Amino acid sequence: MQDQVAYLRSISNLTAAYKGSSDEDDRNILDGRVDIVYGSPEALVGNPEWRESMRSSLEVSTIVIDEFHTIATWGQSEDGKEAFRKWFGHVGELRSLFPNANVLALSATCTKKTAKRVKKCLNLSDKSLEIIVSPDKPNIKLVVKKVSKNIETAMFWLIDPLQDLCENFPRVIIYCTSINDASKVYNFLIEEVPSCVHHIDLYHSETEDIKKDFIINELKESDSKLRILVSTSALGMGIDAKGFNSVILYGAQSNVSDFVQEIGRVGRDNMPSIALVMFNSYHQRLADQAIKKILLTNDCRRLCLLDNFLDDHELIKVKESLVGQHACCDNCALNCMCKECILLPIEKMYDFNVNTEESDDSDSDKTEEYESD
Repeated sequence: MQDQVAYLRSISNLTAAYKGSSDEDDRNILDGRVDIVYGSPEALVGNPEWRESMRSSLEVSTIVIDEFHTIATWGQSEDGKEAFRKWFGHVGELRSLFPNANVLALSATCTKKTAKRVKKCLNLSDKSLEIIVSPDKPNIKLVVKKVSKNIETAMFWLIDPLQDLCENFPRVIIYCTSINDASKVYNFLIEEVPSCVHHIDLYHSETEDIKKDFIINELKESDSKLRILVSTSALGMGIDAKGFNSVILYGAQSNVSDFVQEIGRVGRDNMPSIALVMFNSYHQRLADQAIKKILLTNDCRRLCLLDNFLDDHELIKVKESLVGQHACCDNCALNCMCKECILLPIEKMYDFNVNTEESDDSDSDKTEEYESD
């Protein structure tokens, strides 16, 4: 939100502010001197005094709810568990504060099932205009590997390439499902390859704000020193990572919306990219049925994923549009007959090192192998 406010402020005759960024901005918002107000659900509806001040002071013409799938995935409890961020589930209260305002709800990763829940929460009628666009990223290949529960065993294949390439290592984001796992992966990498410590970083909800800002700036610069970022879902929506064409999901997210969000962090330049999903039996138990199906299917993983978002007609169109099965997913690659299949660098590193480990072959040609990529 801070990035977007900074951009909007560069446009003449337009004012924007982020609720909570400063006392001055908050006063300007309530005084009606701001055209576009940004804020989290906690700030806008979770604070009774602020909510009442907005209701009595502002004339709001439009309520925009970005990433509205989080109303269900983050704001509503499931299976007796406490909601991750409960005020996301109360965003619909803004409509009662400003009953004459138009509502625009946006999400690139809302499933068919979640859409029904969110529309009810926002009190949107069946006559509301609905525009559905496929969340498919055809340039991102989906590859799934089941790995050991031991992080060092699961991640050892990164060490030799990182040692050999260091500042030339392909930029990659490694998503973990917990701060604990992210910290373990990060420490394993910097301890094994201390010479690359300045090219590896860690990002999660407890990271200091000044460090977060530094990392975000590193992500936005395609020629920055950052080569590997280990992160939790705290590095999420709205992040534009430049020059990243590889993402590793160590432990798939528990639902497909967050799964697609993390995959979509890379390949923004439309170049061939890869999402390597590494999971163990523990991760598998935590995942919902939709994620388990993607992890365990022997059919096309892309179509299995998109089945949560698109109707049968749209799925057929996606299937017909697939060009070169090897670039779709690892299952499709097994059936590809083009004889021109090319593994992307991260995928080649994994296959080369794991196969070498299993066959106990010499590693004398590793450096040449990586440099040729």
